[in-house]
Amino acid sequence: MARIAILEDQALVLNLYQQLIDRLTPHEVVYTSQSGIEFHLEWPRVHADLVLLDMVLPDYDGVHLAQELLESGTLSPKVIAVTGELTDVMVRRVFKAQVHGFVDKSSHTDELLAAIEDVLAGKQYVSPHARKLFEARPASCHVIECLLSDRERRLLPRLALGQTNAEIADQEGISRATAQTHRRNVMAKLKVHSTVELIRHCIQIGIVVKLPNGTLAASTDHENHRIPIVV
Repeated sequence: MARIAILEDQALVLNLYQQLIDRLTPHEVVYTSQSGIEFHLEWPRVHADLVLLDMVLPDYDGVHLAQELLESGTLSPKVIAVTGELTDVMVRRVFKAQVHGFVDKSSHTDELLAAIEDVLAGKQYVSPHARKLFEARPASCHVIECLLSDRERRLLPRLALGQTNAEIADQEGISRATAQTHRRNVMAKLKVHSTVELIRHCIQIGIVVKLPNGTLAASTDHENHRIPIVV
């Protein structure tokens, strides 16, 4: 028997999920919440094996929360993303988060139950509709968007501006070791071997621009790359 947590902002949907699990599975719902912020604060005390996580929340980005859960070390649960917003951007973001399951809210309830059992058995589950949309995505998506996670894309301007691990750690509220790990992963994915190469690459693709006085600044052309610009 697995311990399941549910984060869903719509009360009727949350209650439906809980009733399905209680009546049709041997598993136990140990925690429910309608708030992403509340869930984020209480998660260390929840101790669930699996989280059903709504991707569209009024007070928290569901995809970002999924990434945080998956990076929570020994507390890391299995995560099934659930959403009714099957836009191209949402589908790509969820797939890039590398969750264990992805269920479309318009799916039959049997799909949700199948997803729970498959994920708990160590398999991945993707609802047919979501998979179809992902496979039909444009092949021309920008290399940055395709290769880097949301967090890596958020940190990329800082890396390209030459900020140190200590500076990034202080400004992002993470440890220096985590900042170093993100730096290493970004450089590996972009196939660059030094900070100088990374800066040169980011200038070439427009992540940062060189000003007339020789200094670097984050580009405001973030629509093309879907990168939150933070300076």
